[in-house]
Amino acid sequence: MKKTLFKNLSTVLMTLVVSCISLKTSAQLLAWDFQGATANGSVNATTNSANLNTSSVSRGAGISFSSLADAYSSSGFEGTTLADAITKNEYLEFSISPKTNYKVSLSSLESSFRRSATGPASFQWQYSLDGFQTAGTNIGSEITFTSTATNGEAMPSIPLSGISALQNVSSPAVITIRLYGYNASSTTGTFAIGKPTTPTIDLAILGPVVLPVDLTSFNVKPLGNSVFLSWSTASERSNKQFTVERSEDKTNFYAVGKVNGAGSSDAQQSYSYTDYLVENKEYYYRLKQSDIDGESSYSDVKSVKVLLAKAESFSIFPNPVSKSVTIASTTNAKDVSLKLTDISGKLLLSKQGSVEVLNQSLNSVLANLLAGSYFIQLSDGSNSIVNKIIKE
Repeated sequence: MKKTLFKNLSTVLMTLVVSCISLKTSAQLLAWDFQGATANGSVNATTNSANLNTSSVSRGAGISFSSLADAYSSSGFEGTTLADAITKNEYLEFSISPKTNYKVSLSSLESSFRRSATGPASFQWQYSLDGFQTAGTNIGSEITFTSTATNGEAMPSIPLSGISALQNVSSPAVITIRLYGYNASSTTGTFAIGKPTTPTIDLAILGPVVLPVDLTSFNVKPLGNSVFLSWSTASERSNKQFTVERSEDKTNFYAVGKVNGAGSSDAQQSYSYTDYLVENKEYYYRLKQSDIDGESSYSDVKSVKVLLAKAESFSIFPNPVSKSVTIASTTNAKDVSLKLTDISGKLLLSKQGSVEVLNQSLNSVLANLLAGSYFIQLSDGSNSIVNKIIKE
């Protein structure tokens, strides 16, 4: 998922980009460099993201290779209309195929054209999700291009983000894109992608990156004097970690904790995190997922209102603790719920009863725990607290 640098002024690039659970800056994932190549037949991408299956650019059966240095050039355009070009298979074609558990979204198409004086003067982009077994769908309007400049000229960018069929396309679906050329004055006329004289993209599809994590749930709820976050994934690829981010205004987010990811897994994974540093206010939370290559993406934003209970309802001592602690209730509550979690939010004990019963159960578990920090949540239905204790 690294950006490809333009090698020099005559490099020809074709770029494809895939996208996922949230928006991100566009990047190029596929690129073709025809510099110094004889572009006969199909040509594999010279830059191919590990998240996409191998892609190649090729010609339709109705046109032929035309020799032109540092370009992908073709001749033999006979059709006078788009319908003719479709019937005669006069097109250039490439496919975007995300690997298993990845998705692809497209945001824009950019290109540069070069033609000879008798080459095709009309062009139409189309896409298909069934390999053009049925009629393709036009991308933008027909392009009229009559320039005969020696070097390629950049064409206006064509937006793709408004085409719902090209958003969040999951494997094993394949997006096939074709450029039909027609209305040539001679079959010897040529059309090419390439030969730029400035560092510009010659043929590119841009879009935000979709990370290979299928987030199936994300929940946030108040838990005593804290906020408890839980989420799960259906599958993961190269998932390094999740960063829990918090905001008070839904605009400015900052990290409050991190949870390691499962790397690569096809099994369902469940995660949780408890945020104890909260006050009486509304908070907004999101997850930042980062993969091993350094790419990241964000979940939807969840809100929660925190209403802190009076801390004097319960007390826990001593702290730090070496052997046992004592829970005391200032309200003489007879039915109290207790939850003990580790620093990551993993539940170690859940018990309900009198404080005497809870003391016995809690100390039985604490005796077997390693040294470290733990959290005890107590609630009698009206009052709740969450206390951090340190086991020595």
